[in-house]
Amino acid sequence: MNIFFDLYGTLIDIHTDEKMSSIWEHIESYFTNNNVSVSNLYDKYFRRVSNVENSVNEFDVVEIFKDITGASYDLCLEASKILRADSIIHLKLYDGVKELLAILKAKGHNIYLLSNEDARNYKTLYSILKDHNNIEFTKEEIDPLLTNLVPKVKSFSKNINIDNE
Repeated sequence: MNIFFDLYGTLIDIHTDEKMSSIWEHIESYFTNNNVSVSNLYDKYFRRVSNVENSVNEFDVVEIFKDITGASYDLCLEASKILRADSIIHLKLYDGVKELLAILKAKGHNIYLLSNEDARNYKTLYSILKDHNNIEFTKEEIDPLLTNLVPKVKSFSKNINIDNE
């Protein structure tokens, strides 16, 4: 069976704050050090983002930086990485996620992790999963775990099926 999970908000508890002044100082310094003149980047960025947030379209941070600064794609990509990395104020797996994924893997399920976030943010999760690649449980360990975990999973999933194997 193939099982798909959204990462952020489902498996990973993440909180970000893109409005911290230190982030924008870092990004402006990055552009300046790469010979790109920027002024009022914070204001220009949030004006653009607020216009897009009020529509049904997603926004591309790299393209917004390119439009604002006139810098190359590569420079703007790096600036977007700075924005994403510096804005994370909290990132952790929800309780029970490692155990749930280990159980599903032990049962032979294929697990797919999906997100609309950039792939570099997966690094933390993958390193955690890698450390616990061969977790095994006895039936005695699984039963109480499922008893506690199923209500948590049901709270964020409308359609859950647990087999009786």
